[in-house]
Amino acid sequence: MDFSLAQKILKSKRTVVLFHTWTVTRELLARAIREKRSMDLDVCVDDSGNAYLGHPKEFHDKTHEPFFNLMPLWEAGDALAGASNSSVSLTLTSAPIA
Repeated sequence: MDFSLAQKILKSKRTVVLFHTWTVTRELLARAIREKRSMDLDVCVDDSGNAYLGHPKEFHDKTHEPFFNLMPLWEAGDALAGASNSSVSLTLTSAPIA
């Protein structure tokens, strides 16, 4: 029988640690890689077609939160390419915030 990730976590009876941040810095990404933490990096595309790390423009328009000062996408990609057994993943955000 195949178990879902949630079922496996519950069955293991181990504490789950969630690494969550809105601001991806070189230091935080290096820490997540070093500690083999799971960390999703949101990738969006601006009005000019350039990919960047962060929330979509619609998020900032709706919440009035300023754009976060995140590390450049290409630097994150280089860091992940040089890491072995990393649990960090890039997540392409394509849908607007409703």
